[in-house]
Amino acid sequence: MAIKVADEGKMKNNKVIAMLMVGLAAVALTGCSEEQTTTKLEDQNKTNQYWLELSKDTEAKLEIDTIYPGVSVMGVDLGGKTQAEAKVMIEQELNDQILAHEVVLTYEDQEWVFSFEELGVSADAEEIASRAFNVGRSGDLRQREQFVDGLLLEKEDMQIDIAFDKEKLMATVEGLCDEVQREAVDAQLSRENSKFVITPEENGAELDIEMTVKDIQAVLQKGENNQKISLSVKEVKPEITKELLENVKDIIGSGSTYYSTSNANREQNLIVGASKLNGMLVMPNETVSFNTMVAPITEENGYKPANVIQGDEYVLDLGGGLCQVSTTLYNAVIRAELEVLERDCHAFPADYVPMGLDAAVAQGYIDFRFCNDTGYPIYISMWCGGGEIGAAIYGKEIHDDSRKVSFDYVITDVIEKPKAKEVEDPKLKPGERVVEVEGHTGYTVDTYKTVTENGESYTEWFSTSYYFASADKVRVGPKKQENNNSGSKPVKPAEPEESKKTEESSAAAQESTTQQESSVPQESTTQQDSVTGQDSLPQVEQTDSSAGATPNQESEG
Repeated sequence: MAIKVADEGKMKNNKVIAMLMVGLAAVALTGCSEEQTTTKLEDQNKTNQYWLELSKDTEAKLEIDTIYPGVSVMGVDLGGKTQAEAKVMIEQELNDQILAHEVVLTYEDQEWVFSFEELGVSADAEEIASRAFNVGRSGDLRQREQFVDGLLLEKEDMQIDIAFDKEKLMATVEGLCDEVQREAVDAQLSRENSKFVITPEENGAELDIEMTVKDIQAVLQKGENNQKISLSVKEVKPEITKELLENVKDIIGSGSTYYSTSNANREQNLIVGASKLNGMLVMPNETVSFNTMVAPITEENGYKPANVIQGDEYVLDLGGGLCQVSTTLYNAVIRAELEVLERDCHAFPADYVPMGLDAAVAQGYIDFRFCNDTGYPIYISMWCGGGEIGAAIYGKEIHDDSRKVSFDYVITDVIEKPKAKEVEDPKLKPGERVVEVEGHTGYTVDTYKTVTENGESYTEWFSTSYYFASADKVRVGPKKQENNNSGSKPVKPAEPEESKKTEESSAAAQESTTQQESSVPQESTTQQDSVTGQDSLPQVEQTDSSAGATPNQESEG
Protein backbone atom coordinates (compact mmCIF):
# COMPACT_ATOMS: atom_id res chain seq x y z
CA MET A 1 0.00 0.00 0.00
CA ALA A 2 2.82 2.43 0.85
CA ILE A 3 4.40 1.86 -2.54
CA LYS A 4 1.11 2.48 -4.37
CA VAL A 5 0.57 5.75 -2.62
CA ALA A 6 4.10 6.87 -3.51
CA ASP A 7 3.53 6.07 -7.33
CA GLU A 8 0.25 8.00 -7.40
CA GLY A 9 2.07 10.97 -5.94
CA LYS A 10 4.67 10.85 -8.68
CA MET A 11 1.97 10.76 -11.40
CA LYS A 12 0.25 13.78 -9.96
CA ASN A 13 3.51 15.74 -9.84
CA ASN A 14 4.31 14.85 -13.48
CA LYS A 15 0.86 15.98 -14.65
CA VAL A 16 1.27 19.32 -12.93
CA ILE A 17 4.65 19.89 -14.51
CA ALA A 18 3.34 18.88 -17.95
CA MET A 19 0.38 21.23 -17.76
CA LEU A 20 2.65 24.01 -16.63
CA MET A 21 4.96 23.46 -19.57
CA VAL A 22 2.02 23.34 -22.03
CA GLY A 23 0.72 26.62 -20.68
CA LEU A 24 4.12 28.28 -20.99
CA ALA A 25 4.47 27.01 -24.54
CA ALA A 26 1.08 28.43 -25.53
CA VAL A 27 2.01 31.83 -24.17
CA ALA A 28 5.38 31.76 -25.92
CA LEU A 29 3.87 30.91 -29.34
CA THR A 30 1.31 33.67 -29.37
CA GLY A 31 2.00 36.15 -32.30
CA CYS A 32 4.91 34.17 -33.74
CA SER A 33 5.53 33.08 -37.39
CA GLU A 34 5.50 29.41 -38.31
CA GLU A 35 9.30 29.19 -38.36
CA GLN A 36 9.58 31.04 -35.10
CA THR A 37 6.89 28.89 -33.67
CA THR A 38 8.69 25.72 -34.67
CA THR A 39 11.95 26.94 -33.13
CA LYS A 40 10.31 27.97 -29.90
CA LEU A 41 8.49 24.67 -29.62
CA GLU A 42 11.77 22.82 -29.95
CA ASP A 43 13.34 24.97 -27.23
CA GLN A 44 10.33 24.52 -25.02
CA ASN A 45 10.43 20.80 -25.43
CA LYS A 46 14.06 20.77 -24.34
CA THR A 47 13.15 22.83 -21.28
CA ASN A 48 10.27 20.58 -20.47
CA GLN A 49 12.48 17.56 -20.77
CA TYR A 50 14.96 19.16 -18.41
CA TRP A 51 12.29 19.79 -15.82
CA LEU A 52 10.95 16.33 -16.16
CA GLU A 53 14.40 14.83 -15.69
CA LEU A 54 15.04 17.19 -12.76
CA SER A 55 11.74 16.18 -11.16
CA LYS A 56 12.65 12.55 -11.50
CA ASP A 57 16.04 13.16 -9.86
CA THR A 58 14.44 15.08 -6.93
CA GLU A 59 11.95 12.33 -6.29
CA ALA A 60 14.68 9.75 -6.46
CA LYS A 61 16.74 11.79 -4.00
CA LEU A 62 13.91 12.34 -1.52
CA GLU A 63 11.96 9.10 -1.69
CA ILE A 64 14.51 6.84 0.03
CA ASP A 65 13.97 4.29 2.83
CA THR A 66 16.78 5.57 5.04
CA ILE A 67 17.20 8.59 7.30
CA TYR A 68 18.46 11.69 5.48
CA PRO A 69 22.13 12.56 5.88
CA GLY A 70 22.72 15.17 8.60
CA VAL A 71 20.11 13.84 11.03
CA SER A 72 21.49 12.77 14.43
CA VAL A 73 20.22 11.89 17.92
CA MET A 74 22.25 12.74 21.01
CA GLY A 75 25.18 13.48 18.69
CA VAL A 76 25.00 10.12 16.95
CA ASP A 77 24.77 10.45 13.13
CA LEU A 78 21.86 8.37 11.84
CA GLY A 79 22.13 9.46 8.18
CA GLY A 80 21.72 6.55 5.76
CA LYS A 81 20.38 4.24 8.50
CA THR A 82 17.10 2.43 8.33
CA GLN A 83 14.67 2.82 11.20
CA ALA A 84 15.56 -0.62 12.53
CA GLU A 85 19.29 0.17 12.44
CA ALA A 86 18.66 3.55 14.04
CA LYS A 87 16.65 1.97 16.88
CA VAL A 88 19.57 -0.29 17.82
CA MET A 89 22.00 2.63 17.80
CA ILE A 90 19.63 4.80 19.87
CA GLU A 91 19.13 2.09 22.46
CA GLN A 92 22.88 1.75 22.89
CA GLU A 93 23.33 5.49 23.15
CA LEU A 94 20.45 5.83 25.62
CA ASN A 95 22.06 3.24 27.84
CA ASP A 96 25.51 4.86 27.61
CA GLN A 97 24.43 8.47 27.95
CA ILE A 98 21.31 8.34 30.11
CA LEU A 99 20.03 5.07 31.56
CA ALA A 100 23.43 4.00 32.90
CA HIS A 101 24.04 7.36 34.51
CA GLU A 102 24.04 7.25 38.28
CA VAL A 103 22.63 9.31 41.12
CA VAL A 104 24.15 9.19 44.60
CA LEU A 105 21.65 9.54 47.46
CA THR A 106 23.14 10.55 50.80
CA TYR A 107 22.03 10.78 54.44
CA GLU A 108 24.43 11.47 57.29
CA ASP A 109 27.35 9.10 56.66
CA GLN A 110 25.43 6.72 54.38
CA GLU A 111 25.33 6.63 50.55
CA TRP A 112 23.18 4.74 48.03
CA VAL A 113 23.97 4.64 44.28
CA PHE A 114 21.21 4.11 41.71
CA SER A 115 21.19 4.18 37.90
CA PHE A 116 18.73 6.41 36.05
CA GLU A 117 16.95 3.28 34.89
CA GLU A 118 16.55 2.01 38.48
CA LEU A 119 15.02 5.38 39.32
CA GLY A 120 12.34 4.98 36.65
CA VAL A 121 13.92 6.80 33.67
CA SER A 122 13.09 5.38 30.22
CA ALA A 123 12.92 6.43 26.54
CA ASP A 124 11.23 4.84 23.49
CA ALA A 125 14.06 4.11 21.02
CA GLU A 126 11.61 2.96 18.33
CA GLU A 127 9.60 6.20 18.55
CA ILE A 128 12.81 8.25 18.41
CA ALA A 129 13.99 6.35 15.31
CA SER A 130 10.62 6.99 13.63
CA ARG A 131 10.88 10.72 14.33
CA ALA A 132 14.39 10.80 12.89
CA PHE A 133 13.21 9.08 9.70
CA ASN A 134 10.39 11.62 9.21
CA VAL A 135 12.72 14.63 9.34
CA GLY A 136 12.39 16.43 5.93
CA ARG A 137 9.43 14.37 4.76
CA SER A 138 6.72 17.03 4.94
CA GLY A 139 5.83 19.76 2.39
CA ASP A 140 6.16 19.80 -1.43
CA LEU A 141 9.15 18.48 -3.31
CA ARG A 142 10.89 21.85 -3.60
CA GLN A 143 10.55 22.59 0.11
CA ARG A 144 11.67 19.14 1.06
CA GLU A 145 14.64 19.27 -1.30
CA GLN A 146 15.75 22.60 0.07
CA PHE A 147 15.46 21.33 3.62
CA VAL A 148 17.32 18.10 2.90
CA ASP A 149 20.07 19.96 1.02
CA GLY A 150 20.34 22.28 4.03
CA LEU A 151 20.97 19.33 6.35
CA LEU A 152 24.35 18.88 4.63
CA LEU A 153 25.36 22.33 5.82
CA GLU A 154 23.55 22.47 9.18
CA LYS A 155 22.96 19.12 10.83
CA GLU A 156 19.74 18.34 12.75
CA ASP A 157 20.54 16.88 16.21
CA MET A 158 17.25 15.74 17.70
CA GLN A 159 16.32 16.12 21.37
CA ILE A 160 14.77 13.11 23.00
CA ASP A 161 11.88 12.91 25.41
CA ILE A 162 12.65 11.12 28.68
CA ALA A 163 9.81 9.39 30.50
CA PHE A 164 9.67 9.11 34.29
CA ASP A 165 7.98 6.22 36.04
CA LYS A 166 7.03 7.92 39.33
CA GLU A 167 5.72 4.75 40.92
CA LYS A 168 9.01 2.97 40.28
CA LEU A 169 10.93 5.96 41.63
CA MET A 170 8.77 6.11 44.76
CA ALA A 171 9.17 2.37 45.33
CA THR A 172 12.96 2.77 45.17
CA VAL A 173 12.89 5.64 47.65
CA GLU A 174 10.49 3.83 49.98
CA GLY A 175 12.98 0.96 50.06
CA LEU A 176 15.33 3.25 51.97
CA CYS A 177 12.89 3.84 54.83
CA ASP A 178 14.12 0.94 56.94
CA GLU A 179 17.71 2.18 56.65
CA VAL A 180 16.93 5.85 57.29
CA GLN A 181 13.96 6.04 59.59
CA ARG A 182 14.13 5.47 63.33
CA GLU A 183 11.51 5.71 66.02
CA ALA A 184 11.63 8.55 68.48
CA VAL A 185 12.47 7.33 71.99
CA ASP A 186 10.56 8.86 74.87
CA ALA A 187 12.34 10.10 77.94
CA GLN A 188 12.14 7.57 80.77
CA LEU A 189 11.33 8.16 84.44
CA SER A 190 12.36 5.83 87.24
CA ARG A 191 12.68 6.10 90.98
CA GLU A 192 15.91 5.01 92.61
CA ASN A 193 16.88 5.48 96.26
CA SER A 194 13.81 7.68 96.84
CA LYS A 195 14.83 9.99 94.00
CA PHE A 196 13.61 10.38 90.43
CA VAL A 197 16.04 9.58 87.62
CA ILE A 198 15.27 10.83 84.09
CA THR A 199 16.73 9.27 80.96
CA PRO A 200 16.65 11.92 78.18
CA GLU A 201 14.61 11.41 75.02
CA GLU A 202 16.02 10.63 71.56
CA ASN A 203 14.68 12.26 68.41
CA GLY A 204 13.52 10.05 65.58
CA ALA A 205 13.86 10.41 61.79
CA GLU A 206 11.23 10.10 59.07
CA LEU A 207 12.01 10.05 55.34
CA ASP A 208 10.00 12.66 53.42
CA ILE A 209 9.28 10.51 50.37
CA GLU A 210 7.42 13.13 48.30
CA MET A 211 10.09 15.80 48.71
CA THR A 212 12.91 13.33 48.02
CA VAL A 213 11.18 12.18 44.81
CA LYS A 214 10.88 15.80 43.62
CA ASP A 215 14.58 16.42 44.28
CA ILE A 216 15.57 13.29 42.35
CA GLN A 217 13.33 14.13 39.37
CA ALA A 218 14.94 17.58 39.09
CA VAL A 219 18.39 15.97 38.76
CA LEU A 220 17.17 13.32 36.33
CA GLN A 221 15.76 16.02 34.04
CA LYS A 222 19.23 17.48 33.64
CA GLY A 223 20.65 14.07 32.70
CA GLU A 224 23.93 14.73 34.47
CA ASN A 225 25.93 11.81 35.79
CA ASN A 226 27.07 11.16 39.38
CA GLN A 227 24.98 13.89 40.94
CA LYS A 228 24.62 13.73 44.76
CA ILE A 229 21.25 14.29 46.37
CA SER A 230 20.68 14.59 50.11
CA LEU A 231 17.61 12.72 51.24
CA SER A 232 14.87 14.87 52.69
CA VAL A 233 14.50 13.62 56.27
CA LYS A 234 12.23 15.11 58.90
CA GLU A 235 13.13 15.10 62.58
CA VAL A 236 10.52 13.38 64.75
CA LYS A 237 10.10 14.69 68.27
CA PRO A 238 9.14 12.18 70.99
CA GLU A 239 5.94 12.68 72.95
CA ILE A 240 7.62 12.46 76.34
CA THR A 241 10.59 14.75 76.93
CA LYS A 242 12.93 15.30 79.83
CA GLU A 243 11.53 18.79 80.24
CA LEU A 244 8.02 17.38 80.62
CA LEU A 245 9.06 14.74 83.15
CA GLU A 246 10.81 17.31 85.29
CA ASN A 247 7.32 18.38 86.42
CA VAL A 248 6.95 15.09 88.32
CA LYS A 249 8.28 16.00 91.76
CA ASP A 250 5.45 16.50 94.28
CA ILE A 251 3.35 13.92 96.11
CA ILE A 252 -0.13 15.08 95.15
CA GLY A 253 -2.02 12.21 96.78
CA SER A 254 -1.38 9.09 98.87
CA GLY A 255 -3.16 6.37 100.83
CA SER A 256 -2.48 3.12 102.66
CA THR A 257 -4.41 0.19 104.10
CA TYR A 258 -3.51 -2.75 106.29
CA TYR A 259 -3.94 -6.50 105.99
CA SER A 260 -3.25 -9.69 107.88
CA THR A 261 -0.07 -11.49 106.92
CA SER A 262 -1.49 -14.82 108.04
CA ASN A 263 -3.07 -15.47 104.64
CA ALA A 264 -0.05 -16.08 102.42
CA ASN A 265 -2.01 -16.44 99.17
CA ARG A 266 -3.91 -13.21 99.69
CA GLU A 267 -0.72 -11.35 100.55
CA GLN A 268 0.90 -12.73 97.39
CA ASN A 269 -1.98 -11.30 95.33
CA LEU A 270 -1.57 -7.91 96.99
CA ILE A 271 2.14 -7.89 96.22
CA VAL A 272 1.63 -8.90 92.57
CA GLY A 273 -1.20 -6.41 92.05
CA ALA A 274 0.77 -3.52 93.56
CA SER A 275 3.78 -4.38 91.38
CA LYS A 276 1.65 -4.05 88.22
CA LEU A 277 0.88 -0.41 89.08
CA ASN A 278 4.21 0.55 90.60
CA GLY A 279 6.31 2.76 88.32
CA MET A 280 3.44 3.55 85.96
CA LEU A 281 3.73 6.88 84.13
CA VAL A 282 0.37 8.40 83.18
CA MET A 283 0.41 11.19 80.61
CA PRO A 284 -1.99 14.18 80.64
CA ASN A 285 -5.57 13.17 79.69
CA GLU A 286 -4.63 9.49 79.75
CA THR A 287 -7.09 7.05 81.32
CA VAL A 288 -5.99 4.25 83.64
CA SER A 289 -7.98 1.02 83.90
CA PHE A 290 -7.10 -1.00 86.99
CA ASN A 291 -8.35 -4.25 85.46
CA THR A 292 -6.24 -3.73 82.36
CA MET A 293 -3.11 -3.05 84.37
CA VAL A 294 -3.32 -6.16 86.61
CA ALA A 295 -4.55 -8.59 83.94
CA PRO A 296 -4.44 -11.42 83.18
CA ILE A 297 -5.52 -12.98 86.47
CA THR A 298 -3.69 -16.26 85.99
CA GLU A 299 -1.27 -18.44 87.92
CA GLU A 300 1.33 -17.70 85.24
CA ASN A 301 0.99 -14.03 86.11
CA GLY A 302 1.72 -14.75 89.76
CA TYR A 303 -1.77 -14.89 91.29
CA LYS A 304 -2.94 -17.37 93.94
CA PRO A 305 -6.42 -18.57 95.05
CA ALA A 306 -7.91 -16.50 97.87
CA ASN A 307 -11.38 -15.40 99.02
CA VAL A 308 -13.51 -13.28 96.68
CA ILE A 309 -17.15 -12.24 97.00
CA GLN A 310 -19.57 -14.09 94.74
CA GLY A 311 -23.21 -13.24 95.34
CA ASP A 312 -23.66 -13.14 99.10
CA GLU A 313 -20.80 -15.45 100.03
CA TYR A 314 -17.06 -15.86 99.82
CA VAL A 315 -15.39 -18.41 97.54
CA LEU A 316 -11.81 -19.18 96.60
CA ASP A 317 -10.65 -17.75 93.28
CA LEU A 318 -7.45 -16.51 91.65
CA GLY A 319 -6.56 -12.94 92.57
CA GLY A 320 -8.56 -12.77 95.78
CA GLY A 321 -7.61 -9.56 97.58
CA LEU A 322 -7.01 -7.38 94.51
CA CYS A 323 -9.87 -5.19 95.66
CA GLN A 324 -7.63 -3.99 98.49
CA VAL A 325 -5.03 -2.94 95.91
CA SER A 326 -7.64 -1.01 93.90
CA THR A 327 -9.05 0.51 97.09
CA THR A 328 -5.64 1.70 98.24
CA LEU A 329 -4.98 3.27 94.84
CA TYR A 330 -8.47 4.83 94.87
CA ASN A 331 -7.72 6.59 98.16
CA ALA A 332 -4.53 8.04 96.67
CA VAL A 333 -6.38 9.11 93.51
CA ILE A 334 -9.17 10.98 95.31
CA ARG A 335 -6.66 12.75 97.55
CA ALA A 336 -4.75 13.79 94.41
CA GLU A 337 -8.14 15.07 93.20
CA LEU A 338 -7.91 13.23 89.89
CA GLU A 339 -11.06 12.61 87.86
CA VAL A 340 -12.67 9.28 88.77
CA LEU A 341 -14.43 7.73 85.77
CA GLU A 342 -15.62 4.45 87.28
CA ARG A 343 -15.83 3.19 90.86
CA ASP A 344 -18.10 0.75 92.70
CA CYS A 345 -18.23 -0.27 96.33
CA HIS A 346 -18.15 -3.86 97.57
CA ALA A 347 -21.28 -5.90 98.19
CA PHE A 348 -20.40 -5.73 101.89
CA PRO A 349 -18.20 -3.28 103.83
CA ALA A 350 -14.53 -4.25 104.14
CA ASP A 351 -12.54 -3.96 107.36
CA TYR A 352 -9.44 -2.41 105.79
CA VAL A 353 -11.08 0.89 104.82
CA PRO A 354 -13.99 3.05 106.06
CA MET A 355 -17.31 2.64 104.30
CA GLY A 356 -17.64 4.78 101.18
CA LEU A 357 -13.92 4.76 100.42
CA ASP A 358 -13.55 1.31 98.87
CA ALA A 359 -13.23 0.49 95.16
CA ALA A 360 -14.24 -3.03 94.18
CA VAL A 361 -13.01 -4.71 90.99
CA ALA A 362 -13.91 -7.89 89.11
CA GLN A 363 -12.49 -8.78 85.70
CA GLY A 364 -15.06 -8.25 82.95
CA TYR A 365 -17.60 -6.90 85.43
CA ILE A 366 -16.44 -4.06 87.68
CA ASP A 367 -13.46 -1.79 87.01
CA PHE A 368 -11.81 1.18 88.68
CA ARG A 369 -10.86 3.84 86.14
CA PHE A 370 -9.53 7.36 86.47
CA CYS A 371 -8.09 10.10 84.26
CA ASN A 372 -5.03 12.26 84.71
CA ASP A 373 -6.61 15.69 84.32
CA THR A 374 -3.78 17.68 85.93
CA GLY A 375 -2.24 18.78 82.63
CA TYR A 376 1.11 17.21 83.61
CA PRO A 377 2.45 13.64 83.81
CA ILE A 378 1.88 11.68 87.01
CA TYR A 379 3.88 8.77 88.41
CA ILE A 380 2.30 5.98 90.46
CA SER A 381 4.33 4.39 93.23
CA MET A 382 2.91 1.36 95.07
CA TRP A 383 4.46 -0.91 97.68
CA CYS A 384 3.29 -3.87 99.74
CA GLY A 385 4.75 -5.81 102.64
CA GLY A 386 4.68 -6.30 106.38
CA GLY A 387 0.92 -6.00 106.61
CA GLU A 388 0.69 -2.64 104.82
CA ILE A 389 -0.03 -1.68 101.22
CA GLY A 390 0.47 1.90 100.10
CA ALA A 391 0.15 4.14 97.06
CA ALA A 392 1.61 7.55 96.30
CA ILE A 393 0.95 9.67 93.24
CA TYR A 394 3.65 12.08 92.15
CA GLY A 395 3.14 14.98 89.79
CA LYS A 396 2.94 18.76 89.74
CA GLU A 397 0.78 20.26 92.45
CA ILE A 398 -1.64 22.53 90.62
CA HIS A 399 -3.42 23.69 93.77
CA ASP A 400 -2.38 26.15 96.44
CA ASP A 401 0.19 24.78 98.88
CA SER A 402 -2.24 25.31 101.75
CA ARG A 403 -4.93 23.10 100.19
CA LYS A 404 -5.90 19.97 102.15
CA VAL A 405 -8.68 17.45 101.52
CA SER A 406 -10.35 14.91 103.78
CA PHE A 407 -13.28 12.52 103.42
CA ASP A 408 -16.13 11.75 105.83
CA TYR A 409 -19.20 9.56 105.64
CA VAL A 410 -22.77 9.55 106.92
CA ILE A 411 -24.90 6.42 107.18
CA THR A 412 -28.23 7.42 105.66
CA ASP A 413 -29.96 4.04 105.86
CA VAL A 414 -29.55 0.72 107.69
CA ILE A 415 -30.92 -2.52 106.25
CA GLU A 416 -31.28 -5.27 108.85
CA LYS A 417 -30.11 -8.76 108.07
CA PRO A 418 -32.80 -11.01 106.59
CA LYS A 419 -34.06 -14.06 108.51
CA ALA A 420 -31.34 -16.62 109.03
CA LYS A 421 -31.02 -19.45 106.53
CA GLU A 422 -31.21 -22.64 108.61
CA VAL A 423 -29.99 -26.06 107.61
CA GLU A 424 -30.74 -29.04 109.85
CA ASP A 425 -27.65 -30.92 110.98
CA PRO A 426 -28.33 -34.33 112.56
CA LYS A 427 -24.93 -34.28 114.20
CA LEU A 428 -26.05 -31.42 116.43
CA LYS A 429 -28.16 -31.85 119.54
CA PRO A 430 -31.80 -30.78 119.43
CA GLY A 431 -32.02 -27.02 119.82
CA GLU A 432 -28.30 -26.52 119.19
CA ARG A 433 -27.40 -23.73 116.66
CA VAL A 434 -24.08 -23.10 114.91
CA VAL A 435 -23.62 -19.95 112.79
CA GLU A 436 -21.78 -21.22 109.71
CA VAL A 437 -21.59 -17.89 107.86
CA GLU A 438 -22.12 -14.55 109.52
CA GLY A 439 -24.50 -12.38 107.52
CA HIS A 440 -24.24 -8.64 106.98
CA THR A 441 -26.23 -5.60 107.89
CA GLY A 442 -26.79 -3.39 104.87
CA TYR A 443 -26.01 0.33 104.69
CA THR A 444 -26.47 3.31 102.45
CA VAL A 445 -23.56 5.68 102.92
CA ASP A 446 -22.97 9.19 101.63
CA THR A 447 -19.34 10.28 101.43
CA TYR A 448 -18.43 13.96 101.73
CA LYS A 449 -15.27 15.78 100.71
CA THR A 450 -13.94 18.65 102.83
CA VAL A 451 -11.50 21.11 101.27
CA THR A 452 -9.49 23.53 103.38
CA GLU A 453 -7.51 26.26 101.63
CA ASN A 454 -6.04 29.48 102.99
CA GLY A 455 -7.82 28.96 106.28
CA GLU A 456 -11.27 28.49 104.72
CA SER A 457 -13.13 25.18 104.43
CA TYR A 458 -16.12 23.87 102.56
CA THR A 459 -17.75 20.43 102.38
CA GLU A 460 -19.46 18.87 99.39
CA TRP A 461 -21.14 15.58 98.57
CA PHE A 462 -18.70 13.19 96.92
CA SER A 463 -20.34 9.78 96.40
CA THR A 464 -23.03 7.34 97.58
CA SER A 465 -22.33 3.69 98.35
CA TYR A 466 -24.84 0.87 98.78
CA TYR A 467 -23.90 -2.19 100.85
CA PHE A 468 -26.28 -5.16 100.76
CA ALA A 469 -27.74 -7.02 103.71
CA SER A 470 -27.32 -10.79 103.86
CA ALA A 471 -28.68 -13.49 106.15
CA ASP A 472 -26.77 -15.65 108.60
CA LYS A 473 -26.29 -19.23 107.49
CA VAL A 474 -26.97 -21.46 110.48
CA ARG A 475 -26.79 -25.20 111.16
CA VAL A 476 -29.40 -26.35 113.65
CA GLY A 477 -29.96 -29.56 115.54
CA PRO A 478 -33.03 -31.72 114.86
CA LYS A 479 -36.26 -30.86 116.59
CA LYS A 480 -36.88 -32.66 119.94
CA GLN A 481 -39.36 -35.53 119.67
CA GLU A 482 -42.33 -35.17 122.12
CA ASN A 483 -43.32 -38.31 124.11
CA ASN A 484 -47.13 -38.45 124.41
CA ASN A 485 -48.04 -42.13 124.64
CA SER A 486 -51.08 -41.51 126.84
CA GLY A 487 -52.55 -39.18 124.31
CA SER A 488 -52.70 -36.32 126.82
CA LYS A 489 -50.30 -33.41 127.02
CA PRO A 490 -47.96 -33.71 130.01
CA VAL A 491 -48.15 -30.95 132.55
CA LYS A 492 -44.90 -29.09 133.14
CA PRO A 493 -44.06 -29.02 136.86
CA ALA A 494 -43.97 -25.62 138.50
CA GLU A 495 -40.55 -24.08 138.77
CA PRO A 496 -39.29 -22.42 141.92
CA GLU A 497 -39.66 -18.60 142.01
CA GLU A 498 -35.89 -18.13 142.22
CA SER A 499 -35.33 -20.20 139.09
CA LYS A 500 -37.83 -18.06 137.17
CA LYS A 501 -36.02 -14.86 138.12
CA THR A 502 -32.67 -16.27 137.06
CA GLU A 503 -34.06 -17.30 133.65
CA GLU A 504 -35.72 -13.93 133.11
CA SER A 505 -32.47 -12.14 133.98
CA SER A 506 -30.53 -14.31 131.56
CA ALA A 507 -33.05 -13.69 128.76
CA ALA A 508 -32.89 -9.95 129.34
CA ALA A 509 -29.11 -9.99 129.20
CA GLN A 510 -29.13 -11.97 125.96
CA GLU A 511 -31.56 -9.55 124.34
CA SER A 512 -29.39 -6.62 125.40
CA THR A 513 -26.29 -8.26 123.92
CA THR A 514 -28.05 -8.99 120.62
CA GLN A 515 -29.17 -5.39 120.24
CA GLN A 516 -25.66 -4.12 120.91
CA GLU A 517 -24.05 -6.33 118.26
CA SER A 518 -26.51 -5.31 115.56
CA SER A 519 -26.61 -1.64 116.38
CA VAL A 520 -24.85 0.97 114.19
CA PRO A 521 -23.78 4.33 115.58
CA GLN A 522 -26.21 6.95 114.35
CA GLU A 523 -24.32 9.93 115.68
CA SER A 524 -20.92 10.91 114.35
CA THR A 525 -17.70 10.74 116.26
CA THR A 526 -14.81 13.11 115.59
CA GLN A 527 -11.69 11.30 114.46
CA GLN A 528 -8.49 12.49 112.81
CA ASP A 529 -7.74 11.86 109.09
CA SER A 530 -4.36 10.13 109.10
CA VAL A 531 -3.72 11.23 105.51
CA THR A 532 -4.55 14.92 105.84
CA GLY A 533 -4.00 15.38 109.57
CA GLN A 534 -7.24 17.37 109.86
CA ASP A 535 -10.16 17.05 112.26
CA SER A 536 -13.45 16.02 110.69
CA LEU A 537 -16.65 17.98 110.81
CA PRO A 538 -18.80 17.16 113.88
CA GLN A 539 -21.93 16.34 111.90
CA VAL A 540 -20.44 13.44 109.91
CA GLU A 541 -18.33 10.39 110.65
CA GLN A 542 -14.61 10.93 109.94
CA THR A 543 -12.96 8.37 107.67
CA ASP A 544 -9.59 7.66 106.15
CA SER A 545 -7.89 4.78 104.44
CA SER A 546 -6.24 3.43 107.57
CA ALA A 547 -9.16 3.76 109.97
CA GLY A 548 -10.69 0.84 111.86
CA ALA A 549 -13.59 -1.37 110.83
CA THR A 550 -17.26 -0.57 110.79
CA PRO A 551 -19.72 -3.10 112.28
CA ASN A 552 -20.21 -6.20 110.11
CA GLN A 553 -17.25 -5.43 107.83
CA GLU A 554 -15.25 -8.19 106.14
CA SER A 555 -11.62 -8.28 105.10
CA GLU A 556 -11.94 -10.48 102.03
CA GLY A 557 -12.45 -9.50 98.40
